Amino acid sequence: MQNPQRWVRLSDDPDTSTRSTSRRWITRLATVAITLAVITATQLTLSAGPANAGTVGVSGRIQGAGSIFSVEGGPYSCSRTGNQDDRVTVNCHRLPFEAGLEAWVWLRAIPADWPTGAWSFSGWSGCDATRVVSGVTECAVHSGAFTGDERFPKAHFLSRNVAKSIVAQHSGKCLDVAYASTAHAADVVQGTCWGGANQRWTTRPLGGGYYQIVAKHSGKCLDVAWASKAHAANVIQGTCGSGTNQQWRFQYSSATGHFQVIARHSGKCLDVAYASTAHAADVIQGNCSGGANQNWRFQ
Repeated sequence: MQNPQRWVRLSDDPDTSTRSTSRRWITRLATVAITLAVITATQLTLSAGPANAGTVGVSGRIQGAGSIFSVEGGPYSCSRTGNQDDRVTVNCHRLPFEAGLEAWVWLRAIPADWPTGAWSFSGWSGCDATRVVSGVTECAVHSGAFTGDERFPKAHFLSRNVAKSIVAQHSGKCLDVAYASTAHAADVVQGTCWGGANQRWTTRPLGGGYYQIVAKHSGKCLDVAWASKAHAANVIQGTCGSGTNQQWRFQYSSATGHFQVIARHSGKCLDVAYASTAHAADVIQGNCSGGANQNWRFQ
């Protein structure tokens, strides 16, 4: 008699069952390994990313003689005290600074101490922000969040020993005492630049960022007539005194490379009337507008 046929299910085969179990464990282990690798990579990205997220490259510039140094962020410092011409700009080295989101560096400026009393700090350009701390204006530069950015903060220093021309942006003409008069109340105009002493001016620091602007030929001060606060009030040269109508500050613009000259008593700007480009056009004080006839540079 024949033996009955034996039917064996695949799942009942011990060899097959073992191989299937092994494959399942291998699959599970591979899944766990992949998950751990993803988690680890994510953690590394999150921990490493913010440390390099924002980078600001700082390349300082100094016009005249002085030094700049960081008071927050940094460290950054640059000294150019050997440049004794306040019309000349010298460059400093570049340093990069990193932070979690935005990288910020705050800078302070110090004028050269030689010759004694000759140099004063007159302002910043190229800053993203400024603040006043203990009467001193500080400059901030910063990167964007998660970006790398370059900044060129510039400290401006003025020498009372250097006589220079003050040149209007719109016309290229010089601030000029009409007819080279040495009289009190002589009119101030713009004139074709020729290098005369009636077109040369020195700056006398008064503290607080204000200056008297003194004509070389006469020793008299740039003056808003009658201390008027009105728009279009005339500008003259006057015997130097203590009046705030003879006190001016310089507001620098990195966008134009020029500065506004702002009267202390009125807050108005030195202005060539009607934006004229003509020789002998009158100089007044005007409401500050940012026009090129209110922008000036030293030459």
